[in-house]
Amino acid sequence: MEVLGRFQCQPLDGRDPVRRDLRMARARAGSLPVPVVVPALRRVGLSWRLRRPGQALLVQHSVPRHRRVHRALRLRIGDRVDVTASQVDRQDDTDVLETPRLTLRRLTAEDAAFILALVNEPSWLLHIGDKHVRTLDDARRYIADGPMAMYARHGFGLCLVERREDAAPLGICGLLKRDTLEDVDIGFAFFPAHWGRGYAREAVVATLAQAREAFGLARVVAIASPANTSSTRLLESVGFVFERALRMPGEDHDVRLFGYST
Repeated sequence: MEVLGRFQCQPLDGRDPVRRDLRMARARAGSLPVPVVVPALRRVGLSWRLRRPGQALLVQHSVPRHRRVHRALRLRIGDRVDVTASQVDRQDDTDVLETPRLTLRRLTAEDAAFILALVNEPSWLLHIGDKHVRTLDDARRYIADGPMAMYARHGFGLCLVERREDAAPLGICGLLKRDTLEDVDIGFAFFPAHWGRGYAREAVVATLAQAREAFGLARVVAIASPANTSSTRLLESVGFVFERALRMPGEDHDVRLFGYST
């Protein structure tokens, strides 16, 4: 285990005090708030442990969300903790995003029936395209080769969006890194029955906050078909700006590229 330094707990004021990477974590040892240290370690694929100086282990990598670290440690402003870390597989990161009404969690093979229904919705086929998912086995492969593979490579990917009150699956939303785009982009799709209730906007806003706070992304893009006016309105309502038309490889039509500065 590599000792990274001693960090003092400080209140968070909503601003990004440092870039979320290990190099800056080391450089600012002694002054980083713990909720900044933890996502920095997890984003670069590290397991982490926190201790008060001279005391037994308090909490380690299995805590599900860095937002709970203060409660798990019962830390107070001014407390100091020692941080140690070791390399682990990034697939161990199991972050879940929560908003007042929604939970965004990673897709698993158990979500195959949901994906099979979603990607064959007429609205999906019209605005996103045919993914040739016709059976539950196809859906499992789609999840494994798409979202799950991206979680392993980048630590993020499309997530299932559930309603918190009843765990009803509403759609998907998340960050993607495509080989065909220079920047990370955000994608989302919801069942038509859940349109017009602000769910997609709520999920997009939470995902953009995660892009900034957990992954240190200064810019996120989005693509939308020209006919997808509802997605265009949503993107513009949260601050995306149209930049140009482009044609994705293998497609026979242009899409619109939007940019957002976090």
